Amino acid sequence: MPRWPRGVGATSLIVSPYARAIAVAPASQLHESVDAASPDEDKLDLYLEHVAESLHDQAHASIQDLYHQYQHEAGTVIDRIVPYDERPPPSRRADVLHKARSSVADKEGDGLILVVHAQIGSSKLVPTKLAVCSGFVIDASLSNHQQGDTIVTCAHTLEQMYGHFKRNSTSDPRTTSTISFILPSSGKPRVISNLLSSMPRSDVIVLEAQPVATSCRLRPLPLTPFPVYTGTPVLTHLFGSPDPPTVRRSIARTKVTPHRGGTEEVESPISWLGGHAWRRWGSGVMLGYRSYTGLELEVGV
Repeated sequence: MPRWPRGVGATSLIVSPYARAIAVAPASQLHESVDAASPDEDKLDLYLEHVAESLHDQAHASIQDLYHQYQHEAGTVIDRIVPYDERPPPSRRADVLHKARSSVADKEGDGLILVVHAQIGSSKLVPTKLAVCSGFVIDASLSNHQQGDTIVTCAHTLEQMYGHFKRNSTSDPRTTSTISFILPSSGKPRVISNLLSSMPRSDVIVLEAQPVATSCRLRPLPLTPFPVYTGTPVLTHLFGSPDPPTVRRSIARTKVTPHRGGTEEVESPISWLGGHAWRRWGSGVMLGYRSYTGLELEVGV
């Protein structure tokens, strides 16, 4: 599974269609103190392999289908309206202090999910391959209750898994079985049924998760149509497995106090996904935007 040492990964809730990347303080600048781990120690891998095998009998889109949609739907404008909250109430904000003990009424999870692309094997000689990233749920679903939840996540893990599939697929059906699914912070896993739109140059895709008949919809997070100004403090969701890192603050950083919680409390790793992984919110700062040609851009220009 592609990962940082000991599975350290990150996702930002800030996405811009006008810049190739969002310049927040990356994980390397947070100076995570981690040691290399052997594959046998990563219990998240074993758990994800088990989930992939248990979901495989459900109707789902294959990696091949999703990649073809990724190419075909590049730049597609989705015909859905996303609610805009100028000042979201606490029930709609990201729970950066992890103090919500239960999901919002009629919703599951906290808006953050793990996205998994898998090529399922059948033995030690044909092992399961995984590509993992995080993402978040947005309120862009249709009024039809059969419509699935809408997920925003990165594109490069789908590209990586499709590349692996193309290099290693054979006529043997044991090596060509693929599936993509999501794991919410609480609630049942859901298979990916569709790719709605993509922005390949910005590393962004929008996915649709198959609804679960016995479960509620996933809780969405609010979006703002306005870009983040340079110098704005931001929080980045970090996750990993198997053990949480020791955080060494060896560089000066802007103190972030969302909900008056304080930096120390925000950055404490906690258990995630039933103890199979850890998570925390790390503080950073918006450094700026660049165009596809490398030119620095300013908000409003």
